[in-house]
Amino acid sequence: MEQLKNFDHYMQEKFYEFFNAYKSQLPLPYFKCFIETIYAMISVSCPIIRQISQHFKGNTTVKKKQERISYHLSKKENFEKLNDAVLQRQSTEIKKDTLIIIDGSDITKPNAKCMQHIKKIRDGSTGELVNGYYTFNAVTVDSDSLGNLNINPLYSYLYSNDIEKDTQNTRLIDFITDSTLYSGNKGIYVFDRGYDSRILIEELIKNDNDFVIRSTGKRDLVVDGQKCSFRTALDLIKLKHEYKCPIKNKLIKYGVRKVGVITDPHPKKDPTTVSLYLIKARYGDSGGLFYFYAYFKDDNMAEVLLGQKVLEIYVKRWKIEEFFRHIKTEYKVEDIQLLNYNRLQSIYLWMFLMFTFIYSCKKVLLRVSDKYRHFVYDFKNDMIALNGFSFYRLSKILKMVFIGYASRKRRKDSIKKPDPRQITLETFILENFGVC
Repeated sequence: MEQLKNFDHYMQEKFYEFFNAYKSQLPLPYFKCFIETIYAMISVSCPIIRQISQHFKGNTTVKKKQERISYHLSKKENFEKLNDAVLQRQSTEIKKDTLIIIDGSDITKPNAKCMQHIKKIRDGSTGELVNGYYTFNAVTVDSDSLGNLNINPLYSYLYSNDIEKDTQNTRLIDFITDSTLYSGNKGIYVFDRGYDSRILIEELIKNDNDFVIRSTGKRDLVVDGQKCSFRTALDLIKLKHEYKCPIKNKLIKYGVRKVGVITDPHPKKDPTTVSLYLIKARYGDSGGLFYFYAYFKDDNMAEVLLGQKVLEIYVKRWKIEEFFRHIKTEYKVEDIQLLNYNRLQSIYLWMFLMFTFIYSCKKVLLRVSDKYRHFVYDFKNDMIALNGFSFYRLSKILKMVFIGYASRKRRKDSIKKPDPRQITLETFILENFGVC
């Protein structure tokens, strides 16, 4: 039992140590409320305020606890402070070759009618128009010494086109500016073709950011000083190099050429351009073409190496889809029921903060889940389906631990014996890992 008590203390220290980094930047009552909310979120795996409040400390009623959470969620000025603080902190972990993957997602609420500023959006899963909100997201991806890909949340923002019509562009530019500053202009920005825009390319070049953008193929280019169509520029690129795609296990043929991208908003006889690389690629000899723009501060690489680097980078972009899948299924982010828009944005940010903590503990937690799989999965089918997706295992093992803490705190005088599996798990962590 002494070991169990020590482990309680250890996990509490790790949790509060992580979030104390934000303490000096926020009012104390707000700070206490949001970390207590995050703690409860981990235990209940959902963003519903009523369920969260039931895991709060204190002898006040559940209604009073709900009112306290709602009050702090409505503080717009604290939301903005915390939003910037999260990006600043997460950006310090960015290294030279870190991939900064940016993409949008959505929160669908098909049956919601009274939620403030809710609007028809395109459901990314079905393509149907339903009520909901958009999110702007960024994650980082690094490769360890064994070649494993590690993903970490970097930034996320929920918005409605009803009142923030140009949020994707404005938030994107602000995000690039801030992350460039906070990281010391490290990392490689990666975008899907939905972000192929003149404004974005101009901003990235202005900041001297390394980037890869999948192109839509819809803009005129400048090749050898002559303006031409995108198709004409493509025809000048020969697919003379090969790359073996590790995901689909297919051969990709590609070619590279330096081109000028026009940044003038209106056509001119001699338009202003920025110089970058156009990479043309296809699967095998008969697959459809796809193409990228790329810029690297160190552009002394040979064409074959530059093209390979771009393809390797873009293949890793799928990691952000794992992140979306994780937050939507395991933590039921689309179950949010708040009617007020400011509160909705705040609870989404607090959830994102929860993910930054969860992913920071992944090393030890995944090793624990590998050792005690029968504790992590409720059903045999879960084990089969989720075996290859490590973040489900991570959240399940952390939830188990936090629920154990919460229940023991609420039932100090209970005669109920603790779950022997929980003791075994905690003892294993203490004996084999010590510190997360």
